[in-house]
Amino acid sequence: MFKVRSTNIDGVWNDEYSGVLVVIDPPYWKTSWFKIVLLLALVLLVSAYVRYRSFRIIEQKKRLEKIVEERTDEIKIKNEQLEQNSKALLARNQQLAQRQDEIEKQKDLLEQQNKEIISQRDQLIALNEEVESIHQKRMQFFTNISHEFRTPLTLIISPIEKILMIILFFLKIMLNIPLAILNVMPNVY
Repeated sequence: MFKVRSTNIDGVWNDEYSGVLVVIDPPYWKTSWFKIVLLLALVLLVSAYVRYRSFRIIEQKKRLEKIVEERTDEIKIKNEQLEQNSKALLARNQQLAQRQDEIEKQKDLLEQQNKEIISQRDQLIALNEEVESIHQKRMQFFTNISHEFRTPLTLIISPIEKILMIILFFLKIMLNIPLAILNVMPNVY
């Protein structure tokens, strides 16, 4: 209630109060109906958020399950490929092991042939040395024989050459005599 006391024109105060009943309603946010509506809105919002979140989780779960299923299928396919590759590699390994065995056998055979070749080479070297020795002896023999023939031949050839020179000298003279006669004869007649 609003009470008022007044004065007259002379400034004398009146002892009685006058009042006016003023009812001031509280602001709407302090009213109980606003609080109830706000509570209902809050409950609805929380409920909507929970439903939305649940829906999102379910959707995410479905997406993840789909991804997991796809990846599981991919892994199965890759496992099958790996198994096939493994089988192929095992077969290849067996082939390589067989080739390795063949190579080992060929290696042993080549080593044996190499030993034989080395043995034959050593024999050839020994034969070559023996042939070289025989060749040296033969050369020495022919050198000695040549020397034995050359020395007497040299002793014989030198006088024969002198005799041939003398014969050639006389032949020249003999050939020049008819020429000299012919040169002299036209002057004589």
